[in-house]
Amino acid sequence: MEVISAQPGVPDLPLGGFVPNDEAIQIRNIEGLGPVKADVATTGYATGRGEISTGSSIPKRNIVLTLGLNPNWVDQSMSSLRQLLYQYFMPESWVHLTFFFSDDFPSVYIDGIVESFDPNIFSQDPEIQISILCLKPDFIGVATIDLSGPIVAGTPEATIDYIGTMSTGFRLQIKTPTDPFSGDFTVRNTVRGDNHDFKINAAVVNTTKFLELQTMRSLRYLRSVPTADETDFSSIEAKIGQDSEWLELLPGTNVISVITDAIGLSFTLSYVNRFGGL
Repeated sequence: MEVISAQPGVPDLPLGGFVPNDEAIQIRNIEGLGPVKADVATTGYATGRGEISTGSSIPKRNIVLTLGLNPNWVDQSMSSLRQLLYQYFMPESWVHLTFFFSDDFPSVYIDGIVESFDPNIFSQDPEIQISILCLKPDFIGVATIDLSGPIVAGTPEATIDYIGTMSTGFRLQIKTPTDPFSGDFTVRNTVRGDNHDFKINAAVVNTTKFLELQTMRSLRYLRSVPTADETDFSSIEAKIGQDSEWLELLPGTNVISVITDAIGLSFTLSYVNRFGGL
């Protein structure tokens, strides 16, 4: 695990695993890495047995670190190691945690705010327990996955075997190297035989501007973006067709297609994996 402090100029803090080691700061336990318990609202039937669900939500994640101190007594002491940890875990501070688990599981990160820092100073084997509240409970993949290629009418452009355990949005850019196009697009995600469509009416793509769709829940937009200055974009959400769905990648196989009459267009699709637990 690696910790990044919100304080400027403080170096990243690597923390070793659970196996025996000679590190000055040792991880003895981490709680709160599994799936967060859902808050499920229910109401009982007026007559009969059981209840009916009226909605559910996932609250914040609470990660609790138990750290041991192992000073070398040359240039380290119990006190100096605690002071070192204060730079990263002072209550009310924001921290960025990155987890490196194994070769078959991608590196992920999560951001949180420190709730408490409780040292057991006078113990013969001092430990520190740190509580971190992660308001957004998902673990996010460190690496962004990028796919690109030509848009061919009637042909799926991208088949994605999404390894995340929580749905994730994506960013899709549609460009043309030469021929301008003005017309309709349907971006489709086919999952387990079901089509989910996002429709765009009368969009313009040419050598001076391209189309950009972002479906991440907290960032959703549809834009026309100048190729010369991508910060000078225009919102074109009025062009979103009726009955459109904000598409997301779901766990398993997703087939993304761009349906249009245009010729010579290309696409770039980017996403990150999201996990409900490690």
